[in-house]
Amino acid sequence: MTKDKIYYTKTGDPFVDGGAWALAILNEKSNPYNLDKADFETQLDFISDLYVKEKWNKIIYSVFPNSKLINPSVKNKKEAYYQLLKELCNNVIPLMEKGNCVACGKRRVGSLRTKDQIPLVGSNKFINFFPSGVEGASFCNVCTLLIQFCPLILYKSSQLVLIQSSSDLVMKYWVTKVRKFINEQISLGEFGGCWDSGITQPINSLFDFAKSLILEYDIQWFEENPTITIYHFTNYNQGPDLELFHLPSTVFRFLAYIKQCSANDAWNRIVRKGFFKIKDESSDEQIKTAFKKHRNSVYTNLLKNKSIIKYFIDIKNHKAEGNWALISYYLKNVRSMKEERITAIKILGDKISDFIQETNNLKRLHQLEMAKNYFTFRNLLRLISKERLSTNPEEPLIKFDDFVKDLFPEDALSWNETRDLLLFRLYEQLHEYLVKNFESIKEEIEDIEEES
Repeated sequence: MTKDKIYYTKTGDPFVDGGAWALAILNEKSNPYNLDKADFETQLDFISDLYVKEKWNKIIYSVFPNSKLINPSVKNKKEAYYQLLKELCNNVIPLMEKGNCVACGKRRVGSLRTKDQIPLVGSNKFINFFPSGVEGASFCNVCTLLIQFCPLILYKSSQLVLIQSSSDLVMKYWVTKVRKFINEQISLGEFGGCWDSGITQPINSLFDFAKSLILEYDIQWFEENPTITIYHFTNYNQGPDLELFHLPSTVFRFLAYIKQCSANDAWNRIVRKGFFKIKDESSDEQIKTAFKKHRNSVYTNLLKNKSIIKYFIDIKNHKAEGNWALISYYLKNVRSMKEERITAIKILGDKISDFIQETNNLKRLHQLEMAKNYFTFRNLLRLISKERLSTNPEEPLIKFDDFVKDLFPEDALSWNETRDLLLFRLYEQLHEYLVKNFESIKEEIEDIEEES
């Protein structure tokens, strides 16, 4: 395609870019950057016919309210919508050097657009939605037409969800999957509307989507390094709404690492803890229901860049979920923790582990588990350091620089994080010992609780 015949380049507008991918896959092209004018013309009848199907038409209420597709005053809705598309298509031109379209910025705008053609903007009566108080949004004919294809790639999760990604592969895989889904509707003659994930929590659906990509496609995701954003929205007249959820590339790579290191079982147990209503005895079916209907604090914290370290440990059963390689990858690549701090906590855990096994001092382990504040935790480390001298160690438990720079770099603010990581290492190193001495641990806990 010659330079003066380029019709699309990535805009950053999720509705325009999503529609471009839908149009490309409809025309069996590998990407939307090779779209030409004929590609627009060949699909107008297809979407006009699809959108008047009952369940697809219901979706249009939340995407293009007041559209010719749903306006009760319009007699032949399919024909009226087709004529709108045809008019837009007749004015399709290649990208120019510059323009005033708010999406592509490369074409001039003719008439201003409102929410019946552009989701989440506004109508003529509510000019406060638009810059400078004008009665519409400045979208060119091509971008407006591309947006008309966007409903094809939406999915349901309570409200509608639109996917946007920095990765062309992510977009291609998703849109191709949706295309196959629509083809099945056509072949069966059963038009059930857009893809329904069955998951009513949008954040859960985002992680489910990322997981499906990693499991289904044998791609070097570490090199692809994608980000994924979902727009959870409704453009319905009586209550338009929008929520954005962004999955950073660091979190996506972490999910890919989980598969690479075969830590899926451990990760599933970690995620399960994020459902507060799930109990230990919950059935698989109850867990599936929770995943579909309830918020998960593990997922929410990952999106908000908050720590999930506490979910890696099971204090009740004195267990670590996963191994040190898994949690250290998370610490380094998601939490951006310095290697020196990770190593210092690991070494401290190994020293205390050796001390507990040599002295059979399970009391100190339980006290570390039950520490409620920085001062208690710090005092326990002092006591362990003192008692450890009886084993004639070659090195002190903690060196001054390690204590100040690595173990508690934020003083009391970081004590909880350090305690949880220390317990993780202790549980991992003491696993066989703790299993063998499980009854002794129970007795030790009971004695401590009686003393208190």
